[in-house]
Amino acid sequence: MKLNPPQLEAHLKKSLAPIYIIGGEELVLKNEAMQLIRRTAKQQDYTERYRFSTASEFDWGDLQTVLQSTSLMATKKIVELDFRDQLPPKMACTILEAYASNPSPDTLLLIELSKIEDKISRAAWFKACDKAGINLTYWPLAREQLPAWLQQRAQKYKLSLSSDATQLLADYVEGNLVAASHMLEKLYLMKLEGSITSAQLEPILADESRYSVFDLMDAVLNAQLEKTQNILKGLQDDGVEAPIVLWAITRELRLLAQLGQEKGRGQTLDSLFQKHRIFTKRQPGFRRFLQKNQPDDCLRYLTAAEKVDACIKGAAPGKPFEALTLLCLSLV
Repeated sequence: MKLNPPQLEAHLKKSLAPIYIIGGEELVLKNEAMQLIRRTAKQQDYTERYRFSTASEFDWGDLQTVLQSTSLMATKKIVELDFRDQLPPKMACTILEAYASNPSPDTLLLIELSKIEDKISRAAWFKACDKAGINLTYWPLAREQLPAWLQQRAQKYKLSLSSDATQLLADYVEGNLVAASHMLEKLYLMKLEGSITSAQLEPILADESRYSVFDLMDAVLNAQLEKTQNILKGLQDDGVEAPIVLWAITRELRLLAQLGQEKGRGQTLDSLFQKHRIFTKRQPGFRRFLQKNQPDDCLRYLTAAEKVDACIKGAAPGKPFEALTLLCLSLV
């Protein structure tokens, strides 16, 4: 059953479904939803936790064993499936479809996807899981929705933002909720009193001179070779973990591959930028990249990213940031 994201908290206060499918590309909102589901489950004595990902190699028969097994300690368990990088193979689809027809009352199945496209929603395993549980999709916030979200988020940090400060912060983060959360956390740690005004906020934003993973992708898309190398070095010096950098790169590549495919079907870039909520400031970089590369190129780059992931995990030789640098330079 499809549920609107704002309804999740009220739903969990009433009951816990046996299956949840969390889709979309808004990382912050998705992570918060999954944490809320995990926290609710923990309160109801779901103490064991298993996680499977299509990005890792393992025997899918293990998933069937975990779903069907009963703990000797009579404990409840959470089984998480990460299908963001690629969809489940045929064996996993068969297992999920069969399990969803009779889910265990002692097991919570939590499935994470990227976008829930028509091909996914028509799949038999998805229909079965949707019928037995709940599915939610978290889209990036529209520009006009961001100030309200910032105000709501600020309240969680016990912060008060004036309307002009809220608008200033909304313009600064340009829809990047990770950056917005980081800034609100920083304001909280600064222990500012009263309503924070734009005059107080401006110098704090100006002090945010360090590069982010999002600056990296803008430099890559705009073919800024030297800047790309400088940002990567800055991220490494600042202690940013290699998996976070790789996540930002692969997230953008998946979006670019989709834009390229839709463009190939006759849609204009202007309409696609509006559809996918790509801010005006970023559009020139997207145009340049899509004129230079075909959708198949993006898929080839994603394959290269998998090799970098293996390097980061120690399954392949090399230094993570050197591998990331080579990947980024191949995209420029």
